[in-house]
Amino acid sequence: MLVVNWYEPFLVLREVCGRRYRQYLAEVIPAFALFIGVVLFSLVVLMSGVIGISLWRSLVVIVISEAILLTIVYFIFRNSLGMELITSIFGRFFKRGTV
Repeated sequence: MLVVNWYEPFLVLREVCGRRYRQYLAEVIPAFALFIGVVLFSLVVLMSGVIGISLWRSLVVIVISEAILLTIVYFIFRNSLGMELITSIFGRFFKRGTV
């Protein structure tokens, strides 16, 4: 029973997706670490800079900090296949003029 639980995803990754497990981990671990960093940064901004100021200033602080984080994420993953797909989808959406 335990063998199936760890070996089945390995087989699917290797045989169906045609990828090695180390390649998968090399892509997933940095993305997960970046996600944890973004969450921690957002928590620090929300807990320290937003409490005690007006609603509009707190919204401005949140929007600016999240825009900075999204820019960092974009520049880190801009050459990945997933980011190319996302940018092409948004590009087609904004090109249509349905905003």
